[in-house]
Amino acid sequence: MAKSTTSESGYSFQDAAGSIATGEGIVATVRAATTANVANLAAGAPEPVDGINLAVGDLILVKNQAAAATNGIYTVDTVGGGANGVWTRTPLFASAAGLEALSLIWVRSGTVNAETLWGNTTDPVITVGVTAITFVQQGTLPFLTMWVGPGTARTVNEYTILVGDVVPHDINASGGAVELNLPTAAAWIAANPEIPFIRISAVNIANAATVDPNGAETINGAALYTFATAWDSIDLYPISGTGWAIR
Repeated sequence: MAKSTTSESGYSFQDAAGSIATGEGIVATVRAATTANVANLAAGAPEPVDGINLAVGDLILVKNQAAAATNGIYTVDTVGGGANGVWTRTPLFASAAGLEALSLIWVRSGTVNAETLWGNTTDPVITVGVTAITFVQQGTLPFLTMWVGPGTARTVNEYTILVGDVVPHDINASGGAVELNLPTAAAWIAANPEIPFIRISAVNIANAATVDPNGAETINGAALYTFATAWDSIDLYPISGTGWAIR
């Protein structure tokens, strides 16, 4: 799998309870992914894609090309139903260095590809437009944990936050109930002043999305915090000996 020399890049994911893998490289999040060859990405890109109505600026994983050298991550420049749809390679992944650093791609939406994880299995050296790029599915969400750059994305059935984790935490319960377990407040005080959380998807909002304090500790005096609506967000800060408060 492609590797990265980019600082603060890496990932960890849980594809089954108790099974965690880690690695290095850039992780990308895209709106949708193709399910079939697109004959002309520059003047004939489709709309919709995998059941998703696109918007200008959306990122698309192109993975099914007959000419595999044209696979990659593209930006929707013009939304069209055929001849007038235009996609171009996303700048970060338009170079050999960008493609070589790209490791994992999380697809957020789609009839077929929603909440799936794909790995770039193409080893360097890559020549853009010449080297065949191959993406292989690595898993399906939930049962996934990953982090990248300054932010953290979580879509898991249950995950215990580690003191060394990067924050903030984006909670996506669209694929099933999500529970994040906090470390002790005392342990977190030494590492970070607070932990931001936000529920990022309105899909399947009835699925529970909760944060659970450690042991007898509480959040604002309660045994559990539940994110009841999409984009509900909190900043938690630790109070040693008692638990957590919402800023």
